[in-house]
Amino acid sequence: MDFTQAEQLLALPKHMVSRQIDWAATQRGLPFQKHRSAISYREEVMEGVFVELEYGPSILATLSPKMSFSMIADGLRLVGIDVGGTKAHKNRCGAGLPYYGKRVPQPQLNFPVHDAVVGYCEPATSNDYADLWQIFLDRANIKTAPPFRLPSMEQGLLL
Repeated sequence: MDFTQAEQLLALPKHMVSRQIDWAATQRGLPFQKHRSAISYREEVMEGVFVELEYGPSILATLSPKMSFSMIADGLRLVGIDVGGTKAHKNRCGAGLPYYGKRVPQPQLNFPVHDAVVGYCEPATSNDYADLWQIFLDRANIKTAPPFRLPSMEQGLLL
């Protein structure tokens, strides 16, 4: 998939098939949890396109829990938000864009740029999970999605 194809896919008004966010243990086991939903366009499920959320509680009281929202297409993470990591990401693509060559702390919004389908991010504008969920849905052009909710062990927790 190239940039033009990624942008065409992102331009389509899409819908999550899941009616609610149901969390399940990941292969890493508890307490890491994941939710995955197929994506539809014009009431047809899109092959190889899905939304994935992953949550992991902090191992240290001084660190935020880890959360990621991802839209995957053909194995590529076209849109994503990362929250709670300790590492800043250095953009090595996106020449001419505001954060080219800069380190971007979390939370980060990842999206395709003219010279790379993956690998560029900009700061996300909120620390609230529900707000970040909406930012993700807007950038991925997902029109219908369940409301965001944390796994039951962390209900109501904000950053």
